[in-house]
Amino acid sequence: MSDTNPKSLVKEIAQILNQQELYILEAVKPLLTSLRELVESGNLTESESTQLLIQLGKTHDILAQWDSALDRFYRALDYCQDSLEERAEVLKYIGHIKSKQGDYRAAQSQYRKSLADYTELQKRSEVAYIYLCLGFNDFESDDYQSAEENYRIALSTANSIANAEQIIGEINLTLGILATVKGNFQDALSHYKQSLQSFESIGDERGFSQVYYNMGLLHVDMRQFADAGECYQRCLGYARQHNDLHLIGLIHLSWTELALKLSEFTLAQAYCMQAFRIFGRLGCQPQLAEAYKYAGQIQFRKGIQDKAERFFQKSIALGSECNSRLNQAQTHYEYGLMLIDKPDYDTARAQLNTALNIFTELTAQADIQKTQTALERLAESETNVQAKPRRRFKRIR
Repeated sequence: MSDTNPKSLVKEIAQILNQQELYILEAVKPLLTSLRELVESGNLTESESTQLLIQLGKTHDILAQWDSALDRFYRALDYCQDSLEERAEVLKYIGHIKSKQGDYRAAQSQYRKSLADYTELQKRSEVAYIYLCLGFNDFESDDYQSAEENYRIALSTANSIANAEQIIGEINLTLGILATVKGNFQDALSHYKQSLQSFESIGDERGFSQVYYNMGLLHVDMRQFADAGECYQRCLGYARQHNDLHLIGLIHLSWTELALKLSEFTLAQAYCMQAFRIFGRLGCQPQLAEAYKYAGQIQFRKGIQDKAERFFQKSIALGSECNSRLNQAQTHYEYGLMLIDKPDYDTARAQLNTALNIFTELTAQADIQKTQTALERLAESETNVQAKPRRRFKRIR
């Protein structure tokens, strides 16, 4: 997977996260206090108060303090009702936070208000960006058709703008992710390559780190595990440099999956525990649901079925709460596989059929095919059980 000892890497990352988080929080605390006092002094214009509150909100966002970020953005909104441009900006940031909290309906509402303001201002770059955000929320809500429509509008708008490599790179990245989920791997690879070209042309390290992360996921689906590990390692370099906790957590989830594919169960468990630690701190329910899914797979592969069942059920419950339907379907699928081996054929069939129904609604072709294969395996297992000759015992007189 990489030249670095994975177990040492896990321990090192944990230490770095603890040290850097405390350092950052202590360093910015006096500044945040001063800025808040300045806003509350009443000595600033409404525009100055708005801009300071926006910066405060963005700082809390970086620190994953999302409730505090929302408080600052809503206060900024009170100051900027007479400024169309400032209002559009604040609404956009509120949409971002709502999206990160998994409240996609509220996020869509804020984004559409922002879109109306930017359209009136004829700011095409911002219009393209908001369509991208709308598409992302549709994707997270598993409405892939609406997601693609919004992505295509975003790309068409961005292509009409000079020097728009940044937004074009982001749109191609999202189109690549969507194509991966739908099982169109070559289309996904093409979009990722276009995205890399855009980000590299402007030196956007964060952009091409995100591409490498998602290319890693694609390589796993294509069973190109060495390439996947290399992509994740490149992405981790950026994430560690910028203390991007969310991205580090995602890499740990992906390394968990990769370790499972390679039957490295102890390593998979170490990565999964780090993912639990990070996303538990950030309060990210969709990612916690995914971590529980992997935890269930690990326990199943280790032969501890009771514990695996509890983890699968927890993943499904969390996924239902945050409407993470793709992860729900994947968990139903993994749960069904375990029940075939248990064996509990009736419950296995129910789990697999639930997974198949969701995958079909999502048009996730690769997942549909593997679930149909699992159902065929289940039918064969049942047939083999029924075909076994019954032993005849002679009575002893």
